[in-house]
Amino acid sequence: MKEKFISIRWYIMGMFLLLIFFIFICVTFLMVKTQKQNMIREIELRGTTIAQNIANNVADLLLIKYDLEVAKILKETTKDKSIIYALVVDKDNKILAHNDMQFVGANFLPCCFKFYLSVNKTPVYFDKNTGGYIDFSSIAKAKGKINIGTVHIGISYSIIEETIKKTYFNIIIITLIAVVLSIIGSFFISATLTEPIKKLVEGIKKIGEGDLEYKIDVKEKNEIGVLAFHFNKMTESLRQAREKELKQIAIKKELEIARKIQEAILPGNFPGIKNYRLISFYKPSIEIGGDYFDIIQVGDDKFVILISI
Repeated sequence: MKEKFISIRWYIMGMFLLLIFFIFICVTFLMVKTQKQNMIREIELRGTTIAQNIANNVADLLLIKYDLEVAKILKETTKDKSIIYALVVDKDNKILAHNDMQFVGANFLPCCFKFYLSVNKTPVYFDKNTGGYIDFSSIAKAKGKINIGTVHIGISYSIIEETIKKTYFNIIIITLIAVVLSIIGSFFISATLTEPIKKLVEGIKKIGEGDLEYKIDVKEKNEIGVLAFHFNKMTESLRQAREKELKQIAIKKELEIARKIQEAILPGNFPGIKNYRLISFYKPSIEIGGDYFDIIQVGDDKFVILISI
């Protein structure tokens, strides 16, 4: 069974996309956090400013019992759809004035405290009818010194939620575009990085099939280029060694043919010589080293005549 391999291109693309995804997660977290903090600061400044302005405008009117004028100011304030209520309470939290006159005289009891908006401890409440809202307050002082009551305004928390939703939506759109561009970019980057490796693999396959004439064409001046250079050098050495081996095999075959021819030429039987028995031994030389002859006594009546031409 042929073993399956996964191209390194996919590993590079995967790692590149994971890196992009991680970066966008971090950027998203920082952007949302920064956006929320900026929005909170803006709302706190806006809510505090509105509450202080109302307190300054209604303090003297409350002192002289101009309740209708106070109600008009509070009603005008709530024309801003983000402001849920505007009211004034006394020291016992009894409502002295309200943008909705039917609540005058009732006790002001913010419903279901949830959390503080920031370190400034601006409270956020939740009501099943109005949803989340942020309560801002400012003391109303008539003549600049007489404490008449406390002004409260409620700003809808949905402003922050909507802003965060828009931020998330924008980030998602940007992320999708970035992911598409990242896929395209990572494809071309991985192709650029892996093309020399692909050539190297193809060269190794060719050489593995026995084509020692094949040269790996990698022009990169990096580690892959060095590897290809030394691989080509190794292939050239293998080619030369193979040629040398083939030459030696050819020489051996030629010598074997020559030996058989020579043996066919040499006499198989010797004429009888009185008092002598002739025995021959023939072995062809692989390489010529010069002529040689010798007579060696191997017994009292035995001699070896050695001739090498």
